[in-house]
Amino acid sequence: MASQTIFEQLSPYAGMTVVPGITVGRLNYANQQTTFSDAVFSTTNLGTVTSNTELNFFRAAITEQSQGWTAGLTLGQTNSKFSKGQPPANQCLVATTFGVGVYYVGTSALNPNNAQDITLPNSLDLFALLTNFSWDLQIGNGISRTIGSLMEYPDAGGVWNSQASTTNAATPVTQTGAQNGIPACYTVKLPIPIIFPPLINVNISAKCGNAFTLSTGATTNVVVRVSLGGFLMTMPV
Repeated sequence: MASQTIFEQLSPYAGMTVVPGITVGRLNYANQQTTFSDAVFSTTNLGTVTSNTELNFFRAAITEQSQGWTAGLTLGQTNSKFSKGQPPANQCLVATTFGVGVYYVGTSALNPNNAQDITLPNSLDLFALLTNFSWDLQIGNGISRTIGSLMEYPDAGGVWNSQASTTNAATPVTQTGAQNGIPACYTVKLPIPIIFPPLINVNISAKCGNAFTLSTGATTNVVVRVSLGGFLMTMPV
């Protein structure tokens, strides 16, 4: 994909409708970018994720408060400039890839100014979070559609820490961190792009069904990041 031009990447979707009368093929290129959004939630004091926990993404731009945080978001939680999740009248985002990262917040507070993401201590917790949550998509007032498990959408990572090594067979190998994606993997290409039309809310959410318990055994603040790779486009004049 890296060697393809924007026209080659978007040409299969040139006929997709952005707004009535405007298709993807008529948009003007602005820039290629990855847009990300973090949502946070807290487990119980025993580390249990309660049933029907729901997270919302791209509801807030930088400085706006939403998505479980107790103050305005910083660049540490999002790089979106779409106020309340809506692109301005002359812009739209065409997202062609979708990736999910999961982290803990290294602070008891949910204030974005104090938050510091840390990797999960083991792959068991990561697996439980990814397989128990699925994500939905709703554009404007359209039908909310369940897309799939978060497990299917690793985020291409640039940092990786392997298992701690040992030469003693009696000593178990321990993991020092787990993340959803390794440097060698690619963020998943969407079969059909997600289009953020101008002045229309696009609701991406993730929800679990049954309750489950993490290995922390204590109150844990969990951050889920959705990263959308694609193109910022301007409307034709």
